[in-house]
Amino acid sequence: MIRIKRRSYSEDPPSPDDRLYEQGTRGVADLVAPDAVEVGRDYIRVENGYVRALVVTNPRTVGPNWLAPLLTLQVPLEIAST
Repeated sequence: MIRIKRRSYSEDPPSPDDRLYEQGTRGVADLVAPDAVEVGRDYIRVENGYVRALVVTNPRTVGPNWLAPLLTLQVPLEIAST
């Protein structure tokens, strides 16, 4: 036997997004995706944040602290190596 629990609306009524999701016309990806994405020549803007990638190739030989100027920048920075 399958029991179906009815939603109690003593709480807040469902939002328009919730109604569309329940009807099956909106998926989970629609709910978690950003509202806006803009791709420029040298940046990507996701909603209100900007992202830019900088590729640094490793020379065959490096001296001590060769990456120090990049690491000491006072900006948010994520570094990945392969």
